[in-house]
Amino acid sequence: MVFSYKDCIEFIAYLGYDANTEEGALNMLCVQGCKSVDAQNSVVGSNDLRRVENVPDQYNDTIILLSKENGQPKISCLLGTVDPGKYYTVTDPNPKGAAHLTFGQHWYVSGMHKGNLALRALNEKNRVWRDKDGDFQPDTNEMVYEGAYGVNIHAGGKGQYIGKWSAGCINICGGYDGKPYKAFLDAINLHGHCNNGSIGVTIWRSIDLFKFRDDQLEQPTIVLGMKGIWVTRMQEHLKHIDNSIIADGDFGSKTMKALVAFQTNSGLEADGWCGPATWFAMTGVKDSFLLGG
Repeated sequence: MVFSYKDCIEFIAYLGYDANTEEGALNMLCVQGCKSVDAQNSVVGSNDLRRVENVPDQYNDTIILLSKENGQPKISCLLGTVDPGKYYTVTDPNPKGAAHLTFGQHWYVSGMHKGNLALRALNEKNRVWRDKDGDFQPDTNEMVYEGAYGVNIHAGGKGQYIGKWSAGCINICGGYDGKPYKAFLDAINLHGHCNNGSIGVTIWRSIDLFKFRDDQLEQPTIVLGMKGIWVTRMQEHLKHIDNSIIADGDFGSKTMKALVAFQTNSGLEADGWCGPATWFAMTGVKDSFLLGG
């Protein structure tokens, strides 16, 4: 499926996040479980994308760069990962679990990573969920943390596997000297002082992006750690069964507890994911096709 600059900008806005469309501005949309049809570690891929299985420890995500040059929209698709590799998830994990940036929007600025140009979190503040059980999925018993965890955006390896290249950082496959990373650095340099130099980085799952492009998305799937208008809408529904819930747009442990209770009472799988089936139970609005949760 071919995606345009407009498709991606509208998707970011649909999720309730900022999308800067001024000249030179850079937006990043990082899509989990998605690759260009010609994805390679040595080239910038096309904007003809396909959904793929999100296999752990493999580069199977797409980092989409969205900018405007001389008034013309530009879209570049880079093979990468939004997940840590198996080494820091299974072999040598943090005691609290490997760090994953939460799905949603994060803000980054130019900086350095181990002596190389990269993007670092604005004010060095990361929002992550910790994969305590090492299954690469946010679960009902896991936690969200905010702090200076050094979760940056930088180059990854040139092979198929992530390995030690990421303990939570977003990687762009192909090495620091590869064409994809050079395209990434060019886009950062062009961005310059737009939006005070900060860059919105939105991370999301491919299924929602593809359904949105096909006009089949009623509500996005909401999981632990997300923030924004869609979390607020879910919380408003959950308040009917737990009036202590505050609709603050922040999906933390208290919201998780209420969501699991709602799913249990509704005869749904109590997985803590507010997907099509859970939204339907809450709202009566049925997605174009139901895929669990």
